[in-house]
Amino acid sequence: MTLDNDTFADREIAKWDAVSAAKQHENLRMSPGDNFAAYCERDSLSAGVREFLGDLRGVRLLEFGCGSGFLTVLLAASGAKVTTFDLSPASVALTRRRCDENGFHDVVTEVADAQDPPFEDASFDVIFGRAILHHLDVDRTAPQIERMLVPGGRACFIEPLGTNPLLAFVRDHVPYPNKNPVGDDHPFDDDELRAWGAWAATYRWRELQLFSMLERAFPYSWKVRLPNLGRMDRAIMERVPALRRYARYAVLEMTKSPD
Repeated sequence: MTLDNDTFADREIAKWDAVSAAKQHENLRMSPGDNFAAYCERDSLSAGVREFLGDLRGVRLLEFGCGSGFLTVLLAASGAKVTTFDLSPASVALTRRRCDENGFHDVVTEVADAQDPPFEDASFDVIFGRAILHHLDVDRTAPQIERMLVPGGRACFIEPLGTNPLLAFVRDHVPYPNKNPVGDDHPFDDDELRAWGAWAATYRWRELQLFSMLERAFPYSWKVRLPNLGRMDRAIMERVPALRRYARYAVLEMTKSPD
């Protein structure tokens, strides 16, 4: 996906500033004892993420796209040394408030463009992001991921797929609870899915949510979880690989060469 960066940035800033402004009065306190590992256990789209990233205590972690900061504080609560950024100043301000409200004053927050990030080479052990890469140009951004990781470092992203035509129609035209505004984002096709990890020494992705995408029909506040459907999805897609293209999301796992 090739983007006119200035126009793209203006549109994305306006969109995500508005989304964050609507969340200014939310309760920003996390639940006692919650952390990223616990979140991954209950979130169907994070299956396998905790196992891939491992123990985050003391890990220098860069979060791509902080949004409202919900995941930022969970990552910090798991002991990671978190740096996070977003193109949207309102999102970064909300994330800063959420971090301070929960006592994570050491989290570094920046307003920055993922396609031209201001961080030094080999400065992070782990890079993580959720629903961020499909807003970006792979040719500009993928080399930045490799550049910022230490040798042997890991990157993990949770991204929507665009290979199910019915799901693509729903995303573009059908309202559903807590739906973000449709903008310049572009759920991955097969070529993009391969391209994002082309730099990595090891790269794999796992498709998630076939029948269990039914979860998304309910408001987030209902906390609907369908773990049995999720397990059934994984078993079906393992046995019938052709069905993977109809999944809703994929987890991308990349490892940089240790040399």
